[in-house]
Order: sequence, then C-alpha cells, then structure tokens
Amino acid sequence: MRHHGCGLGLARARTVSGLSAALGLARLPRGRSSGVALAVVSLLSCSRPQAPKSGSGVVLANSYEDSTVSSWQAEETLRIGTLTGPPTTSFGRVASLAVGPNGGLYVLDAELQLVRVFSPDGRYVRTIGRKGQGPGEFNGADGLTFDKTGHLWVWDSRNARYSAFDTLGKVVTTVRRQIKGVVLPWRGGIGDDGFMYDFGVSFVGQDQSAPYFGRAIKFKLYQVNTKSGAYRLMSTVVEHLDLLPDGLPRPLSGRLTLARDPSGYLWLANTAKYELTKTTLTGDTVLVTSVDVPARPVSRAEVDSVTGQRWGFKQERLGSDEVARYGRLIQCIIVGTDGRIFVERYAPPHTNGRVFDVFDGDGRLEAVMHAVADILPDPRPRIVGDEIYGLVQGGLDEAYVVRLRLKK
Repeated sequence: MRHHGCGLGLARARTVSGLSAALGLARLPRGRSSGVALAVVSLLSCSRPQAPKSGSGVVLANSYEDSTVSSWQAEETLRIGTLTGPPTTSFGRVASLAVGPNGGLYVLDAELQLVRVFSPDGRYVRTIGRKGQGPGEFNGADGLTFDKTGHLWVWDSRNARYSAFDTLGKVVTTVRRQIKGVVLPWRGGIGDDGFMYDFGVSFVGQDQSAPYFGRAIKFKLYQVNTKSGAYRLMSTVVEHLDLLPDGLPRPLSGRLTLARDPSGYLWLANTAKYELTKTTLTGDTVLVTSVDVPARPVSRAEVDSVTGQRWGFKQERLGSDEVARYGRLIQCIIVGTDGRIFVERYAPPHTNGRVFDVFDGDGRLEAVMHAVADILPDPRPRIVGDEIYGLVQGGLDEAYVVRLRLKK
C-alpha cells in the first residue's frame, strides 16, 4: 500500500518509470514495479502557481512569536483497522474518508472499490457498493462527499459518474460526469450551495522538448448540477513547471496544494513557500496570508532518495544537480467544518507526530496544533468541529483509520 503527498494529479495515458517516489504521480501497491501508468496525475506542481486574478485582497504576515498564537494538542480517541482480523476492518488503499451527519465514518477502499461504514464508536455497520459498472457499483471510485440531505456521493472517474446513496446504502441517483481530465487525490465535493464541485485538467505547451505534461498544467474548477449533470467552468489555476532538459518535472520541486472551502472559496499554496492565497470560486483574490519561515534547502537524505534512479522514458540516471535546491515547507491545506484552515507542516520521514498551523477564515494564525498520530496527508484528513479523522500506517504498511480530538 502506498499513499502520495498533497500534490495534484492529471489524466494521462503513458508509462513513466521512476516518477512515483519523487513526484507523487501515481499510487503503486507495495512491491510493484516503478513503471507508472499515468491514467491520473497526482495534484502535482513543480514550481510556481500563477497568481489568481487581482481583487480587493488583503495581505497578512503572521509570526509564531505572536502572543495571541495558542498551543493545541490532538490526542487519539479511536482507531479502526487490523492486520490479521476480519476483512471488514482490513483496508487496502484508502482513497477518501467522510463523516456522516450522525457521526458515522465512511471509508472508501479504492483497491476493493467499496465503501465501509462504521458507527461513531468504530463498530462496522455495512458495506456500500462493489466493483463493477452497474447501478451502485464502482470502477474508479476515489472520492466521498455528503450533501445537506444526508446523501453520500461517490465520485467515480472510470464509470464517469457521481452516485448518491441513502443512509442504508441504497443508490438513489446517478449523475453523469462530463468533465475532461482527472485530478487525484480528489479535491472536489458538495458546496454549501448544493452544487458539486469537481476539477478537470489540461496541458499547456506540449512539444518535443516538453512531451509529458507540457510547460504548464491547467487545473480547472467546475460547478456541476447534481440533478441534471450540467456543468460550467468557474476558474482555472495554472501551474508552471520547473522542467529538466528531457521535459520531466524537476524532482523535489515545490508542488501546488489546494483546498476547497464549502462556503465558497479556494485556498492555494506552493508547498515550498509558506504563503496561502484565498480566492473566490471564480478566481478573485480575497487575501494572501503568510508565515515568516525561510526557504528550506533539501536535505541530503532527500537528494539521496532520488539521485541514481532511472528517470523518464530514456531511463537515464538522475544526478544530484538535477534535484530542486529547496524543498517543501508545508504538506497540505485542510478546511475544517468550522471554517478554520489547518496547514500541515512538512515532516521528514519517520518523524513522530505531526504539526499543524491553524488559521481563522480571515488568514490570522490562531494556534499551533501538535498531533500525536502520524496522520498521512492523503487521503486528506477530515476535520469536523474538534475532531480529526485520518489515516495512519503501521510497521508493515497496514492501514488504520484514526480519530483525534483537539484539546485547546
């Protein structure tokens, strides 16, 4: 089992060797070859997101030294999963988590193409769906979201549809997905306005010198009517790539990460620069907020993790001078149900616990939260009030779904 970081991904039908570890371009089951079929591209970005449209945005600078910044803790209160127990609590590749209106936990296993439902105290309740192409079945399910009526929606890219289920797991409606391109991990969902929001993708500047992803990637946000399936383009985020001479993105470069606020905003950042941009869904800048953190040179361990690997179609070995000089400062952005913004700081491998910076909706640094569990950045954790739901891995790469509670 393998999970990628918080970068974005793209739809592509090619095979690229040696990319997954450094760029997060695809998920590979443990023990598989490094040849990656890029049927999807992971929320990748390798350098500099284009600035959103100008608006009446404000600029805020935050400091950890500010006396108003609190210290919070997040302690584990629930763990679901087993290495040798019943199959109902043994997970393959967990692609998405969702929390229902009654506090139940919904876990999408993309390897098995089904959703397991657990009660608020962690008891197995039922399984929704199975692999297939018929009504209520999944073929490329990778995302979960709830609407205000309590229906669970499942995003299924290969079946090209969104399927809604009632509380008993019965399919109640299916809407065709007509958007071109797939972005993984999925960052869409139902907004407070009742519309589905989904991302498509296209490439800019593809030629012989940049044959894979072009020189830039356009991530396109669409609004989808969940009754008719009609959709419209809301905005586009352009990611300009830092390319090697053979046209592949430079390893360990900063990546675009984004989060969608259901109340009607996007939060964007490059992971190598601690600066968050809040925009409307139509692309107007509302504010830019930052934390005064210097650029972080990539570590020797990071360089060693990719140098010497065979890279691209030509299978040439990477040299240390081909790796980015500066690495990630942040892992990803998460929007809580109360409107707070949680930014996970970069943590080197084998670091115990995770640290999140917590901002209010106006971009002010409110707290630094220390989580005792090594929560993975993807699937994206869910934060519901003072509870955090996420995925952790055991020593044999087994998966556990955990719930943490904030202590302020």
